[in-house]
Amino acid sequence: MKRSLVASLSLLAAAACTPSPTPDSTQQASARPADRASVAGDWDVVSFDGYTVPYRMRGTNRAAYANFREREVSLHLECNWSGVVGRMRGDRFVPADSGPRIMTVAGCEAPKHERDEAYFSFFDDEPTGQLLPDGRLLFEAGGIELLLQRPEDRHLDFVPYLADLQGEWRMETLTMYQPEGGMSSMGLMEVPGRIVFDGNRAGYSRCPAYDITFDYTPDGTIANTGGVSLPEEPTACEGLAERSYGNMSPERWDVLTLLHENPQAEHLANGDILLFNERFGLLLTRQPCVMLNQSDDHSRTWEENCASPR
Repeated sequence: MKRSLVASLSLLAAAACTPSPTPDSTQQASARPADRASVAGDWDVVSFDGYTVPYRMRGTNRAAYANFREREVSLHLECNWSGVVGRMRGDRFVPADSGPRIMTVAGCEAPKHERDEAYFSFFDDEPTGQLLPDGRLLFEAGGIELLLQRPEDRHLDFVPYLADLQGEWRMETLTMYQPEGGMSSMGLMEVPGRIVFDGNRAGYSRCPAYDITFDYTPDGTIANTGGVSLPEEPTACEGLAERSYGNMSPERWDVLTLLHENPQAEHLANGDILLFNERFGLLLTRQPCVMLNQSDDHSRTWEENCASPR
């Protein structure tokens, strides 16, 4: 009960420090026009047309973004991905007349489908951009506003307190991030053992020899301060020694690699936690794992606990 109260107070305190998803008139009055140099790079979506994105990350992936490259902007908001060929000209994004747009066509229920369509067409209307005093980027076109924030800044709105990390966590997904937004992932639901935080000590429950001690910084970094050096290849740790098919990355062993390489922690939906750095992202959960089974003759169904053993 005490831990639950501490976690709840931590979340309330974090929410109190979160900037408003809608810039006020004072911020807009002191904004300066955006340009190509200031817009270039990756941005997370804070809000679009009155809709606020509740978390920065969805699992091990960025929840919603606009990534500006030399001649295009890559877009994601709900279920699908798209992009608009074009570039900033002064403070305005000007799309190129390049024919049909490429986008994914994953099924997406209302209102997410409509929100995706509106977002993907937003940059066709030549929105103007302003840089707000707090570093966020505001685009506007036809009375619709898109508020963006750099990923490293938006992350700060979702940093857990150290108390929120304490205890056991079941591993769900490990992702390796590639240059220019590529990634590869593996499921870890069947992997035995837990990631455990005990004060300023963290590790994998089945291989305590590789535990680390750490300092926890205000930006959510788990800064490694002690422990044995981690071998490059799986050694004396059966739970994470199994190799992936074709030795493709990531490997189970990369769970410990990440833990030893000063990951940052971030709150996700449903009380989940993400540990991540530039190379890897590890999704941790305390949610129950329930699998629906059916008899061979389809006469009955039942639920089974699918959580891996501790």
